[in-house]
Amino acid sequence: ADLEGFRYRLQNSLGKLREQVIQAAVVHVEPERAVCGTFPGGELAGFIDLVMRTERQDCVIVDMKWSGSKKFPEKLRANRHLQLAIYAELLRQHSGDWPSVAYYILDKAQFFTPAPCAFPDAKVVPSDSGENTAQLWQRFLAAWRWRVAQIQAGRFEVVHDSIAEDDASKPPEDAMAMEVLNPNYNEYRTLAGWGC
Repeated sequence: ADLEGFRYRLQNSLGKLREQVIQAAVVHVEPERAVCGTFPGGELAGFIDLVMRTERQDCVIVDMKWSGSKKFPEKLRANRHLQLAIYAELLRQHSGDWPSVAYYILDKAQFFTPAPCAFPDAKVVPSDSGENTAQLWQRFLAAWRWRVAQIQAGRFEVVHDSIAEDDASKPPEDAMAMEVLNPNYNEYRTLAGWGC
């Protein structure tokens, strides 16, 4: 029953994705697009789930997720969609233009995007700050420079929700705010005294 339910949801979702692609007048779809580029720390590379180009030459990056119809809109609202921002910057380095970005949540057959894009049924979730993906990239660079300066000074912060912030743990105003990740995925939690 679970397998049949999965098949049904996936087939329905892909059908709706196809409808959106047609309505957006997409003329080119490139799955698993390899991208590479540089930033002040060196080289960056990755694979974008889907890169689409419309008849009007609009470029859209789509990151496919099975679930997360609450999590990923919240990332857009908080302007924390860093994976999409990195992909967008890597494409920008080659084309000169910022592409649109979107999440496609397969189990809900729904696009979420921070700004209007080519897909007519996409749910637009603007950031609370009013900033866009390009500004998120600049905030990432500011956060990266701040952390590099700390590391070069021999200071390494262990970020954990049970450790109180101090002045050294507050990023500059133009940087991304720090985010406490799920401790189950934190490889460095043992530095704070927790076992593996």
